[in-house]
Amino acid sequence: MAIHKESSEIVATAMALRSEVYPSGGELGWLAGDPAHAGKGLGMAVSAAVTARFIEAGCRPIHLYTEDYRLPALKTYLKLGYMPFLCTPEVPERWRAICVQLQWPFTPR
Repeated sequence: MAIHKESSEIVATAMALRSEVYPSGGELGWLAGDPAHAGKGLGMAVSAAVTARFIEAGCRPIHLYTEDYRLPALKTYLKLGYMPFLCTPEVPERWRAICVQLQWPFTPR
């Protein structure tokens, strides 16, 4: 979590969870930030800290869940190297639309 020095308040947090899907994996979950501190890279910082912790612990794969409309969070995850799981025929088109909104290259794998 990120704590504001002057007020000692938590201003951003993310959780490192054991994956219920992958036995040796990890799940980045519950990313949240105080809107009063938006735009300072705190979501990136706490998400990167969770991701680094999983890598250090040897967790593979590392995954997360989120909704299509959470565009700032999606851009953060893409910047960290997370890739969308294109699991059904309609998902690539959903991701293409998201990438257009984020001005992010769509490169399905």
